[in-house]
Amino acid sequence: MWQVLGPVASPIPRIKDRYRFQCVVKYSEELDAAAAVRAAVDRMQDVVRQTKLQISVDVDPQVMM
Repeated sequence: MWQVLGPVASPIPRIKDRYRFQCVVKYSEELDAAAAVRAAVDRMQDVVRQTKLQISVDVDPQVMM
């Protein structure tokens, strides 16, 4: 079981004329979350290239900024 919270504007919503949003994925230990997120990011690669979108994944965030 997993749940996606967001997207919402980041606490610092814009840096150098780029808008920032974040999502949080909550999951139970039975799920291989790293593989699921990797697959989702891989499926978005065409959109990323066409729109200059940037995606970063922080597996164990210490600060949510």
